[in-house]
Amino acid sequence: MPQPAQPPEQVFADALANLGGRSRRVAGTAAVADSIDAIVRAHGESRRVLYEPDALIDRLGLSLALSARGVQLVPVAEAGESAADIAVGLTRAELAVARSGSLLVGGHPGGWGLAAVLPRVHVALVQEADIELDLSAAFPRFARACEDGRRNWVWISGPSKTADIAMQLVKGVHGPNQLEVLVLEDGP
Repeated sequence: MPQPAQPPEQVFADALANLGGRSRRVAGTAAVADSIDAIVRAHGESRRVLYEPDALIDRLGLSLALSARGVQLVPVAEAGESAADIAVGLTRAELAVARSGSLLVGGHPGGWGLAAVLPRVHVALVQEADIELDLSAAFPRFARACEDGRRNWVWISGPSKTADIAMQLVKGVHGPNQLEVLVLEDGP
């Protein structure tokens, strides 16, 4: 009897791990806030998180939940020069491609992904329903978004890395050296 196929979120987690990123499933605002708080505690002196405002983040009430934990969300538009000093960035990934472990971030005018590329640690929040198995399944959603005028995208596949410097693999040269993806479980 053939084994059942893995769910897309597991395929995504495995592919992301192969790229050097980490994924964990979370359920609800408290779990998301606890996860972000733990990441902030592990990666910086500052309790500030640079973020790209998004309806999902607002709907979850993350600003209030994180504030209760002593973590301040700083919108990219208000960060100014201090953005470079913030170690953790938070974005919503509008889409994830399971087989490649890739995320699609941004899309909205002005939301080109600074919080995804500037801090040393990028935390991406993606809903389970937004994980497509492969690019062919994801492309129609991406195409519709582009047709709606949303064109400022960042495709992310794992932490930043390059091997063009003395043929040595170096992380974090062109962006974050750590990628943490919080997969928000679909729920009632």
